[in-house]
Amino acid sequence: MVSPTIRFNTIRGRELSATYRNLPSGSKIVLVDKVTGVALRDPVVTVRTRFPPFWRLLALLPVHIHIILPDAVRPGGYYLQALNQDGGFLAQTVEFYVADPNPAPGPDL
Repeated sequence: MVSPTIRFNTIRGRELSATYRNLPSGSKIVLVDKVTGVALRDPVVTVRTRFPPFWRLLALLPVHIHIILPDAVRPGGYYLQALNQDGGFLAQTVEFYVADPNPAPGPDL
C-alpha cells in the first residue's frame, strides 16, 4: 500500500498550488500556522473519490489543487496538512511563507 502524500508546489500572491496522492475520500486538507500549530478554519479542501473502488491504481495519480487564501490569512509561515475523517494525521507539506499583500513602502533612494 502506498502512503498518502501531499506536496506544496507554489504560491503566487494569494493563490496556492499543491498536489496530493492516495488520500482517502472524505479526508480534509487544512492550512496550519507553523508558529501556533493551529489549523485555520478557512480554507479547507475536502477530498472526494474520483474513481470507482476497483480502479485503485488511478488513485495513485497526483491530484492538483489550487487554494485562494482568504484575506484573514496573515503573513507568516504555514504548511498544508491532510487529515482523515476522524481528524487523524495522514501527511503534510514542507513549510511555505505567505507574504504581506500590502508591504509598507521602502525608503526613497
